[in-house]
Amino acid sequence: MPGSGTLEMHELPFTPKDHDPSLVGPGQFNPVQHNWLRRDKVPVLVLNATTVNTGHGWQFTPTWMGESPWAIHSTADSVPRLQWFWYQPEAGWYISLGRAVAASASVPGVFSPLNLQAPYKDPELRVQLVDGGVYDNQGTVSLLASNCNVLLVSDAAGQLLLELQPSTGLQGLGKYAVRSMDTLMERIRQANYGDLSARLMSGLLRGMMFVHMKAGLDADPIQLDFPTDAYTIRRSGLTPSGVRKEFQQALAELRTDLDAFTPEESESLMALGYQMTTNAFIRGVSHLRELSDGSSSGSWPFGDMLEEITSTHANTARRHELLTLLQEGKKVRL
Repeated sequence: MPGSGTLEMHELPFTPKDHDPSLVGPGQFNPVQHNWLRRDKVPVLVLNATTVNTGHGWQFTPTWMGESPWAIHSTADSVPRLQWFWYQPEAGWYISLGRAVAASASVPGVFSPLNLQAPYKDPELRVQLVDGGVYDNQGTVSLLASNCNVLLVSDAAGQLLLELQPSTGLQGLGKYAVRSMDTLMERIRQANYGDLSARLMSGLLRGMMFVHMKAGLDADPIQLDFPTDAYTIRRSGLTPSGVRKEFQQALAELRTDLDAFTPEESESLMALGYQMTTNAFIRGVSHLRELSDGSSSGSWPFGDMLEEITSTHANTARRHELLTLLQEGKKVRL
């Protein structure tokens, strides 16, 4: 209940000190309406969940919650949409920040769905919400629905891996079902990227940075047992981001969904993220001068590790030891 000591979503909006009502008119500051006037934009919090009842995306923002009509393609989607609306605590239409975060992280099969006592007119409707990644794994649907035209995307989706010997017989039925779901999610991931790329090429997006941990790693075809190619592919030891491929491969396979890392794992992950993001930012959005002052230098606690994973030397004193430690990380189980 409001006032019980919990932080409610509708208590999050604020008005910046330099907001000038004489320019935009009286009333509370609204980022959607007023950010375009500001050089320094006010961040907007959006927490994504997925509605089990409809299969649509559910959004929590500081001003409203529900299924956004701008995120649904009515020509292809005939499932009824659960109406969104501004928070009305007196009518029971509100939620705490903690419960909204819990809904957005309710991984199916691991956590129970969050039951939302929402005052919809149908008395039989029981809204259930699960992880937002089920519907929008990169979080771009809500951004596009908000007319964002510069996207900085960190794709943390678990990508499909090569399986040399799929299980057979009755024991393989469950694994086939899981593999089919993983294949579907991978197809959705690729379709999402294809959609964003098309928007970028058509000019609907002004810029896009898209980062994932396997970017730039080799994916050579598995060749037939008899010679078919008249050429040999020569590979660089570094990815386009300037990271040694063996380090990036080891880090891409590390169990990053756990909550405890060794110092070497933490520093390596930070160094990899810094190096990849810096290069992706330069390639994708550096032409938008309002996003950066051009300075990226600094002193970082992972500086030594950054030098290690980007080294062009044939060998270093720590390389074998570090690679062994990082490769062990993929064997960790829940």
